[in-house]
Amino acid sequence: MIDSQRLEEGRSDRILASFLEAMLPSWDSFNSTISDNDEMFLMALENTNGDRTQAAIRYHGNGLRIFQAIQQIITHHFGSWDNLSTFLDFAGGYGRFTRFLNQVLAAEKIWISDIYPEAVQFQIEQFQVQGVLSTLTPTEYKINQSFECILASSFFSHIPESTFIPWLKTLYQHLNEGGLLIFSTHDVTLAPNPFSLSASGFHFIPESESRTLDASVYGTTYVSEEFIQHALYQILGPSATYHRIPKGLADHQDLYIISKNSSPEWSNFTFTYPPQGSLESTALNSSGDWEFKGKVWSLNSVGAGLSTSDVQNQSIAKPAPTPAKSIELWVNDRMIHRCVPRGEGSWVCHLNHTQVQRDDVVMIKAIGETGNLERMLVCQTLEQLASLESGHSSGKGLAEGIFILGGMHRSGTSLTASLLNNLGVHLGDRLVATTIGNDRGHFEDLDFVEFHQNVLRSQGLEIDGLTLESEMILASRYYQSAKLLLKEKTKRALWGWKDPRTTLFLKFWAELLPSAYLILVYRSPWEVVDSLYRRGSDEVVAAYPEKAVELWLHYNRQMLEFARTYPERCFLANLDAIVAHPTAWIQAIEEKWQLSLGAPDTSVIEPELLRRDVSQTYKPALIQAFFPEAIKLYKELETLAGSWGSTDSIMPADLDLEAELAKIQSLSPQDWAFRSWQDVGSASKYQKLLKIKQKELEQQAEELRRMRSQYEESEYHKSLIQKKMQEHKALSAQSQAQAEQYKHMAYQLRSQLEQANYHLEQTQQELNQSHAEAVNINQQLINTNAELEQTHKLSADIQAQLNAQLQDLNSQLHHRNLELAAIKANKAWRLRMKWVQLKKNLGLIKE
Repeated sequence: MIDSQRLEEGRSDRILASFLEAMLPSWDSFNSTISDNDEMFLMALENTNGDRTQAAIRYHGNGLRIFQAIQQIITHHFGSWDNLSTFLDFAGGYGRFTRFLNQVLAAEKIWISDIYPEAVQFQIEQFQVQGVLSTLTPTEYKINQSFECILASSFFSHIPESTFIPWLKTLYQHLNEGGLLIFSTHDVTLAPNPFSLSASGFHFIPESESRTLDASVYGTTYVSEEFIQHALYQILGPSATYHRIPKGLADHQDLYIISKNSSPEWSNFTFTYPPQGSLESTALNSSGDWEFKGKVWSLNSVGAGLSTSDVQNQSIAKPAPTPAKSIELWVNDRMIHRCVPRGEGSWVCHLNHTQVQRDDVVMIKAIGETGNLERMLVCQTLEQLASLESGHSSGKGLAEGIFILGGMHRSGTSLTASLLNNLGVHLGDRLVATTIGNDRGHFEDLDFVEFHQNVLRSQGLEIDGLTLESEMILASRYYQSAKLLLKEKTKRALWGWKDPRTTLFLKFWAELLPSAYLILVYRSPWEVVDSLYRRGSDEVVAAYPEKAVELWLHYNRQMLEFARTYPERCFLANLDAIVAHPTAWIQAIEEKWQLSLGAPDTSVIEPELLRRDVSQTYKPALIQAFFPEAIKLYKELETLAGSWGSTDSIMPADLDLEAELAKIQSLSPQDWAFRSWQDVGSASKYQKLLKIKQKELEQQAEELRRMRSQYEESEYHKSLIQKKMQEHKALSAQSQAQAEQYKHMAYQLRSQLEQANYHLEQTQQELNQSHAEAVNINQQLINTNAELEQTHKLSADIQAQLNAQLQDLNSQLHHRNLELAAIKANKAWRLRMKWVQLKKNLGLIKE
């Protein structure tokens, strides 16, 4: 575990401490403890070649970017974090996001949930939050709590289609009324093969960064926006609304926001993307000051626009690159320099060498166009950054760089280029077509070929580069043209070019591309000369055969001089060694320049295409006799190439050199000897052309035989067709009569159809009228129901009043009865009643 509670270890690690202090306003209270089981940290550790400090910086940097994105949404919808009472970080792992949330929201308001029990326990112990263990299926997920906000970052970007909608529904059900569910997805445009998507717009690959979860339940998922619409329609119905922010999560995943039973206002919401960038080189300039160069860009801040469709969405427009505001250069927590990026996004910052020591911590920050978001591009010691002088960061593992491949014509540069091309080095979009001399292709970028040809033409030289001119002064317009060409090419991380003419311009290109790697390939002079003669397409060589050796001398002297002057930038190798050990050669390149290119497919090398039989003839002795300086130069190349020189001896082992030299010098002048060699080479070329022509004639003969067979077959089918035509003609008359009958029937059917359509229109009008009446009746029914409800309420009130009055009358009656009983019990009353009865008996009172 990286245990840096309150930055105890962070204080001892100056680089990590500087990063946290620069990026966090309250870094003293920030818990930077990272679990060794955290798969996000392990992935960062792998990407930084085991550098735990840089892995921690990358881990915390990604967590901060996620937090900044979510904070914008929370601030817009809730006003501030203070207005939240409950927050669930679902699938929150080991707290890459929680540690930042813990800075602004009380721990008792935070719940976290994850599939790993140890991750839940880690967060409970480190951040004092509430933890809930997650499950593989949503039906088993139990949590007795609802939330104002639920975040599921990098969860729906990993689960299969069978659990996608069920999990979305489960999380939505745990929202409070008006609460927000925020989740992220991989858009389909990020899929390795967008054409493999299902009709539903869903693509699942059973691969992920997880080292323990079953890939069938946790892989990598890509979805279209239409799929999300369909999912929300299933869960919420056609009235559902959602809000999409393209690449809103760490400039990679899309963010979707849905609210429970409410439609928040997002039309005035502006989402701000943090800047992005890189440091490309660190070097001491001519003044002795440090110069840092790199790229920086940002994505436009864009608002949301409301669209009301079956499933309503408020989708933020796709962001477009824009320049960042500035670049800040810090040394030991103090800002030293600020520079403004250029229009195309490149930036250059300078640091006086007196202001920094090699063990000082240097930070380079990109500030976004709004000024409120920033991105740490680099946080390392100057000693570490100094390893960028070649234009590439230290540590093996980078698949990036610029490769310049040079060598004399016919020296195997095309074969060497095919190896680099096989490893992913982009060698151009427009390549020279294949020719007789290069059946497998030249791998030459026409953009560079044409540039070299234009320069040579301007000097009055052969545009094929078959010249002995060593000093060429380029006009300024060619410098500008070259810079424009490189500006376009350098958009790729791993690229290069091959053109033998490049050998004549090594210093020119080396100055324009100080970070480029130069691969220089050579071959024995007799093999190159023999190949040129066999190609037979060079007029200069045809007119003056010895020119082939002189050209070999000129080109290889250029390479030898350059390789001796800039050994750290060059890799000199004999073609024989490359063909014999291609994998080891690539490994040697990786080791020399600390790259990671991978293992080549050695099947691209076809040794049988390389004619080496000339080495077993008297031709090497011919070179020795008339051009001893070529043998001397070849030996110097072999010495400088070291283990990547040829394993063969300079001269064939069984060749009697003295005898051959005496025979050559006594029998033929120099020009006759080379002319004879050239004639043999030309004969070889013509023999090859004859074989090609013979093959073409054989193909044409085969084509004629095939065409004759087709003709005979077509004649047979023609006779059959004529016979059938006669039969059809007889049937035609019968068919015509039937056609007339069918025409009459069709007329009747058309009349019936028109009548049916008329009745259908009438019926439709009646249905429309009935529907209108039904709507009217329904409205009347609603009104009547409302009146009945009002009457019922009034009746209830009257009933209550009558009950109260009745109760009062009953009470009065009871009191009267009591009074009457009291009167009847009175003696005077009884006497009165007897008197009344006596009067009735005497008839004095009528009944």
